[in-house]
Amino acid sequence: MTTILTRVNQLAGTNNVLDVSKIRPDGTGIRVITAPTTRSAKKMIPDLPIVSDNYNAYRAAIRLLGPEYQPYANEYLRLYGEGEIPTTLTQVRPASPLRIQPTLVDILQTATYSGKVLDVSNLKADGTGSRVIRPPSTRSAKKMVSDLPVVSDNYHTYNIAMAYLGGEYQPYADEYLRLYGVGIPTILSPVRPLSPVRPLYPVRPLSPVRPLSPVRPLSPVRPLSPLRARTSLAQRLQTAAYSGKVLDVSNLQADGTGVTVIAPPKGRSAKKMVHGIAIVSNNYGTYSVAMYLLGPEYQHYADEYFRLYGQIPAIQSPTRTTFVGTNFPTSPRLMTVIGGYPY
Repeated sequence: MTTILTRVNQLAGTNNVLDVSKIRPDGTGIRVITAPTTRSAKKMIPDLPIVSDNYNAYRAAIRLLGPEYQPYANEYLRLYGEGEIPTTLTQVRPASPLRIQPTLVDILQTATYSGKVLDVSNLKADGTGSRVIRPPSTRSAKKMVSDLPVVSDNYHTYNIAMAYLGGEYQPYADEYLRLYGVGIPTILSPVRPLSPVRPLYPVRPLSPVRPLSPVRPLSPVRPLSPLRARTSLAQRLQTAAYSGKVLDVSNLQADGTGVTVIAPPKGRSAKKMVHGIAIVSNNYGTYSVAMYLLGPEYQHYADEYFRLYGQIPAIQSPTRTTFVGTNFPTSPRLMTVIGGYPY
């Protein structure tokens, strides 16, 4: 926070600005450039020498500066929307909030009076894309918060709707993020039962197996720091959340590596997630280890994963042992880090 604030203060009164378009969660990736022209995709808010070509990066920089700078992020969202800004400005500019806010309020009132809800899953920066629908079932991906009749299948459009409705609605966006996370997976359709398996033909006896040569004992593995593994995993999770994606921990290693940031998987994917945290895995073993590394406050996500999906086995690789069921600490290196089974 001190570093970026210092750089902002140094640029005050000059013709240079701080470009945060490629900012990373740790505050790196920013650079000083000459103030862009009005035709540039890199936009800024008056009185603050910071530019970005996308809202997520601008908001990340504002968070590093402190909560007193939040109005700049709100104004950026109002003027330029959430996605990346096109380099050619021939498209229609987003409408001002004075035109959008009454529209959303009017539609919300219509939904309330008719006993229905306002679906903002496809809300656009100009205030269009919302519609009035019947309240969805509890199994639907479209979720709502408390008594406010607004639903969405993703946090981003829900947050935009709350921003346009007014500052007093911001707690609803925060609660939505806490309950459901950035993206909500659609409910899987019931799995069709498998057809009966045909009886196998008699198996031909195998030839005698040649004895294996003695295995050379492995050198002792130096224990890894659980704090370093936790920090690495937390940083990758933050990166996934900033980009609207999820963290795949299906191949999680003891030192926090082996994870990848991917787009949210489709409904029929074997990689499952729990509402409230943007982490997926195709097996309970690596999912529970990820929750352990993140800290005890994440334990309930592992319990919920087990309740929803059970012990989903991971695919067995011929070159390494992966986590299966509850026997996830299969390597001596992982056992050294976490000191036995966390559950």
